[in-house]
Amino acid sequence: MHLPVIVVTIGVAYAAIKQTAESHRFLVAAPEKNGHRHLMQYYTRATATSPEIDREYGVVAAFDMSSEAIFGPYIPEWVGQKQVVATTAGIENRDGEEYFLVQQDFQTLAQCNLLDANGQLTQEANDRAIHIGNRYPVLKRRGANDNKGRKLRMLFYIGTYDNETGEANLIGEDYDEVGDSDPTVVVSDVTEIKYDAPMASFESNVTPILLQISILNLGNSILSDEYNKDDSLLERRDVTKDAVRRGEAPNEKVVLERRTLSGFQKMAATEENPPELSEDVKRRRDLVLRNLQEALGTDKLVKQLSTEGKVPHVYWGTATTGRPHVGYLVPMRKIADFLHAGLKVTILWADLHAFLDNMKSTWELLENRVIYYENIVKSLLQSLDVPIEQLHFVRGTQYQLSKEYTFDLLRLTTQVSQRDALKAGAEVVKQVDSPLLSGLLYPLLQALDEQYLKVDGQFGGVDQRKIFILAEEQLPKLKLGKRWHLMNPMVPGLTGSKMSSSEENSKIDLLDDNSTVERKIQGAYCPREGDDNGVLAFYNYVLLPAFAPNAFNIGNKDYFEFSELKTDFVEGRISEEQLKEPLVNFLNDLLEKVQKRCDNDMVREAVEKGYQQVPARVVKIPERPEISLNEEETKKLENALKGEAEVVGGEDYALRAALKKNKISVLYALHAKGKFHLGYLMPLLRIKEWADLGLNLEITILVSEMEGFLDEEKLPWNAREARVNLFIQILEGLVKKLGLEGKAKVLPATALSGYFSSDYVLDMYKLASSVTRDESSICEGSALSGSLVSLIYSLNARLVNADVLISGKDELDKNKLLIKLMASLGCCPPTQICVETLSGCDGKKMTASNPDFLLDFTDTPKQIKTKIARSFCEPENLTGNVAMEYSKMFVFPLLQGKALQISRSEENGGNLSIQNYDSMENEFVKGSKPGFPLHPGDLKNAVTQHINEFFDSTKAEFVKLDPKLLTAAFPTNKGKKK
Repeated sequence: MHLPVIVVTIGVAYAAIKQTAESHRFLVAAPEKNGHRHLMQYYTRATATSPEIDREYGVVAAFDMSSEAIFGPYIPEWVGQKQVVATTAGIENRDGEEYFLVQQDFQTLAQCNLLDANGQLTQEANDRAIHIGNRYPVLKRRGANDNKGRKLRMLFYIGTYDNETGEANLIGEDYDEVGDSDPTVVVSDVTEIKYDAPMASFESNVTPILLQISILNLGNSILSDEYNKDDSLLERRDVTKDAVRRGEAPNEKVVLERRTLSGFQKMAATEENPPELSEDVKRRRDLVLRNLQEALGTDKLVKQLSTEGKVPHVYWGTATTGRPHVGYLVPMRKIADFLHAGLKVTILWADLHAFLDNMKSTWELLENRVIYYENIVKSLLQSLDVPIEQLHFVRGTQYQLSKEYTFDLLRLTTQVSQRDALKAGAEVVKQVDSPLLSGLLYPLLQALDEQYLKVDGQFGGVDQRKIFILAEEQLPKLKLGKRWHLMNPMVPGLTGSKMSSSEENSKIDLLDDNSTVERKIQGAYCPREGDDNGVLAFYNYVLLPAFAPNAFNIGNKDYFEFSELKTDFVEGRISEEQLKEPLVNFLNDLLEKVQKRCDNDMVREAVEKGYQQVPARVVKIPERPEISLNEEETKKLENALKGEAEVVGGEDYALRAALKKNKISVLYALHAKGKFHLGYLMPLLRIKEWADLGLNLEITILVSEMEGFLDEEKLPWNAREARVNLFIQILEGLVKKLGLEGKAKVLPATALSGYFSSDYVLDMYKLASSVTRDESSICEGSALSGSLVSLIYSLNARLVNADVLISGKDELDKNKLLIKLMASLGCCPPTQICVETLSGCDGKKMTASNPDFLLDFTDTPKQIKTKIARSFCEPENLTGNVAMEYSKMFVFPLLQGKALQISRSEENGGNLSIQNYDSMENEFVKGSKPGFPLHPGDLKNAVTQHINEFFDSTKAEFVKLDPKLLTAAFPTNKGKKK
């Protein structure tokens, strides 16, 4: 059972409740001095319009989770200036991204203790203070624009402040976005702090807004009451639907009685302290937490231990890349503690990680290693007299290759930057200048495992800390919850470094004989000073806990505590030999039991097959026979590649082979990133040229949603199906309009056989293991997701298996990478032909990122005319001339040899009949009639007329756009990601 989350609403805003020690929580609201205005909207307005505002007041209260008692509210005592916030704005460039910065200083709300040593309320002031404030609003393209097109998002912090040190400690955070017409604020999970919350005194001229408070399980539903200052009900709102919209199911709701200010004070004065933990809960808690270097979220753990019928579930994962050694006794000793404390323990064998580890293992080898690992771990725990009824084993490939898991991973990559992913894996992934992309994905997989293993917490070494922090910060953003995390210290090996299966002298194999164990222990590094004494570390983390609560005897003295043992050794009262001899005996006794349990044919066969020498996996591209084209085929090849098209990498083998077969399969892949615009027609017009030349074509037009989502979420997750269906409708109409019916089929990527199957996902990880971060960084933005675009693009191309892949030249980097990626899978790449891209009306590439300058299929004729009219078109100047470009790339190709008729008055030179684009250039620069070159206005009118006729006739004859589909495909952005 998870801790409930409590939410206070003012209007329709949410303010998160932040947890402190002893199960108290803050709720934060911000009534205005002379009216109603909620905190998030208030700060947003201040940022967007005015750097200085009138004085504001906050209401702070604490909520006891166990007794359901409210302490407070307390009207804060503001200090400092009358102006609450001084806003300073500036522009900063970080990693190539432009940020609009808004800095607001933390403001003091109170300087009093909430509880004394007995848990009673007190008025004694100390140097702690609650603060509300915000730091930098984060990323570009998150929320509404400022007046210069930059994006703003306000990130709010609630925390404590130490006046002595000047340090602010974050309790929690929340955010709202500038210009948000739906001011619902995402509920943040809580962060533990180590001291009690302050309370504050009243100011005489302040009256708080009184609120209805609802207790929610997981923040799923809420009933909001807002009252006037005269205690009359202003508004009641059932905002359960808002919670459902966030992807959460409604749950049981308990509504507390609304209290007046005096009622709050009376309640706070008479409420009993929360109940003490039982001795059994304390014992189990201490057992779980002993000998850890760090624990995060222990409040949740203790709550679960205290809940009748709840069995907390923890997991520990390891990659089956080597042989288990006695270093495994350190995590096994903690797992023994978990099992003794009644926890359910899942051990994850990360076989997918092991398979991808430099591609050194086969699935058969890993299958046998898992068998060996499972038997060894069970034998270890049973030899330590640990109950294993609650011990479970799972292999990563049982769920990590599923579509559901992969989709959540892809969603997670849009939330995490390359830099943050690299930082999270810094302690566990080899650090190089440009790491493999797979190394950036591993921390995200480990975080996501928590959700799919259905655990309450994760256990690992302290080297996993940054991954645990990433999980705590990122999973709640996807509504996947927040878990507690337990961390063991890193224990030195026998040489003084970290014990590793790759360092023979640093490890003792669990199958080593007695003499080998003794030799390695006697030769172990054992200094009296320093922290690299592996022998002492074993006493601390394995041997003494195994004997507890009994003593362990060394040199005729009983030791209960490691600190006493260490002191005696450091000060010379115990010799190195006296320290090592009991350890040798302990390990040999233990390993004899383990080896006896593993002395069976199944384990012997698993060891033999799991650790045999296997040849390195070498991916080979099939040999391709020489192709000799005859004269007719050569001419077709030249015609197919004429003009300004570019063959990527000079790789035209697939096209030549197809010409030899007299059948060419062509793939045109679109990613549906924005509105369907004229630029999408350029590859289609080249395909039409090929068809008109008599080439025997089999055309696949693929609308793929995932690349659009991964590229900075230009295609929102919840709009994927509608956007793809809209593109398909338009493309099917264009196929008919261009006379390609019967030759071309339009498909969604989801219709491809094998799309996001387990084999597809495994190949995605293989590609990620073959390409570096820098090689895959072909998209704008810093999100890790952009590096996956080429992988999905290449895998889809392989599924279609076309001879020719056609795209715009703006896809050139992605197409070059495709050649390498396909080679890494042992596939021959298609011939990739890149055609010229069409400019928008601003002269730059036509793109969904600049909607004001693209020619959208849904634009009205008037809108098309207005956009073209404001494009650059200087008389007698061809450079950057947008209208001339449209005539060259769109108008004349569609005329197919017919003359372009341009109407002009007689005084302006009369009508023109222009046969081709070369003649058009001559008419515009010089004019066939001296003194009457083609005027920009006449040129734009002619181009506008042809584009509108094409769009209008296509929509009238072939494409019937459904307004509901348009709305679903392009949902209104209310300031938050959908």
